[in-house]
Amino acid sequence: MLGIAFLYYFAVLGYESNLLYEIYEPANIYINYFMYQANLFAKGILPYGKLLKEGVEFVTLIFHILFLTFTWHFIVAVKPCTKR
Repeated sequence: MLGIAFLYYFAVLGYESNLLYEIYEPANIYINYFMYQANLFAKGILPYGKLLKEGVEFVTLIFHILFLTFTWHFIVAVKPCTKR
């Protein structure tokens, strides 16, 4: 979970400082179009629409799903240890 948190933090830092668009500049048009469509899709998911970070909604949604999955796995792993 900490590794995913660090990845998300660096992805947001890269977005805010425009480093993500400097990786491969000829593909920026295609990446921008894809991310625009993906962000529109992510905004449409009801429980998460207002909780997502502006501009990187799709990436934030993916990281939320990963956090929920890892939290579920942690709960399932700890549950047998707490039985009376």
